[in-house]
Amino acid sequence: MTNRMKGDVQSKNKLLTTKVGVWGLPSAGKTMFFVVFYKKCSKLLNGWTVKVGSAPGLTDTEASEAESTTLKWLDSEYQRILAKKTEMTVKTTEKAEHYLEVHGSDAGFGAPIDGLICWGDMPGENVIKVSDDVVKELLTCDAILCFIDPKPNTDNYKNLLKDDTGYENLLNIPPEELQKERFESLIQELLPKSGKRGIVGKRRQKKVKQTMAFIVTKIDLVSNYADMNINCDDHLIEALGDKDIMTFIKNYCEEYRTFVCSAVGFTEDNASNTQSIPDDQGGTVYTVANTATGWNPIGILEPIRYVLERNRPNRPNRS
Repeated sequence: MTNRMKGDVQSKNKLLTTKVGVWGLPSAGKTMFFVVFYKKCSKLLNGWTVKVGSAPGLTDTEASEAESTTLKWLDSEYQRILAKKTEMTVKTTEKAEHYLEVHGSDAGFGAPIDGLICWGDMPGENVIKVSDDVVKELLTCDAILCFIDPKPNTDNYKNLLKDDTGYENLLNIPPEELQKERFESLIQELLPKSGKRGIVGKRRQKKVKQTMAFIVTKIDLVSNYADMNINCDDHLIEALGDKDIMTFIKNYCEEYRTFVCSAVGFTEDNASNTQSIPDDQGGTVYTVANTATGWNPIGILEPIRYVLERNRPNRPNRS
């Protein structure tokens, strides 16, 4: 993926580009998140539109070709999702870079959002194998979406590792432990290599500089999803199996929020369409019905809205 600095502007439509990194185990829901965001989530709130974009600086012909490639990829992945509706998994076979234009009339903070999202759909097996390319790529990003699977399963990646000498032992590690270890390792690797000294000469705690969104996926599969006393932080704690994980995040991340989502949502088979889940700010995530597929995607818009809002020019400081 091309390295771009925050603040790059697409000459054609003057949209601020937010480069978004994507992290998560195989089948954690990374690809589905973006496919469903594009296909469905402009319907979540009135006044929101999502369309395919292209990299800044391209000629009209180059931009058209790039947009056509992304559109074909999104449509292809969406059809794969529909074809595998019962298992709801889509395998990413190679790293790819895509752009989406997002326009929203209500950012939740009294100001509209218009932005160009650039993200790389990197295969989850690179996370399993601790590829150096993963961290190098994420360090170039403005924001990182970390997808946490509440029910990780070795079946999701055993076929990816069976032919790779040296990785067989990973299949003997409980997937919950492997996910937590990879998550904590990621945060540590993202830390700046040198700290800054405070006014009194003491060394400040190093913190991750990227805007971090921690997303618990497949929330429709979690038995206590409808408990309004359980917020997004609680779901992350449960998914990673560590009651101290929020303290760990607070100590090492400068700017972050937790989210829950489901690309499938609460269908007629597993819940009422009226269910909602509290977020860590005292609000609720949105739901939307889709009679064509029987899906009701939830929580897909909020992480995108958050990273765009946090990286827009002249944003209010709410840290």
